[in-house]
Amino acid sequence: MHVWVINPRGELLIQQRAKKLVFDDCWEVSIGGGLAAGEVPAAAAARELQEELGLVVSPDDLDDLGEWPMPKRIPERDQMTYEFSCTFLLHRDVDLAKLKLEPKEVVDVAWLSLKDLEAKINDATEYKKWVPHPRDYYLNVIKLIRQKTTK
Repeated sequence: MHVWVINPRGELLIQQRAKKLVFDDCWEVSIGGGLAAGEVPAAAAARELQEELGLVVSPDDLDDLGEWPMPKRIPERDQMTYEFSCTFLLHRDVDLAKLKLEPKEVVDVAWLSLKDLEAKINDATEYKKWVPHPRDYYLNVIKLIRQKTTK
């Protein structure tokens, strides 16, 4: 499950992962996480926002962007994973200084324009600095967010 947080200026809140033995120090969209047994995706997304960033939201605040296939290689384990991500969008202007980062999960946060994210994902060297979700996932969600935020 992922939540992409976008501010009124069209910037995406991104996070740098802590050393967790998987994708250490990689950049990621606003938050990512798993569902607990019996948990609905929107509730899990709201829980993860609070756990990782200290950002309290209602599941009703989240715009459902759909379920996406997420096959990727985990180099630290020499393993492939074949998961799906329920992906959400949160429209929120967040003061980065007021976030309460969970140090076991997140070491840094920043705002990044969708255009700059797209450029990073399309650049082979920059893409290596990101959690290796499929490029199509990043690019298609960016396209969908643009459609939803362009007036």
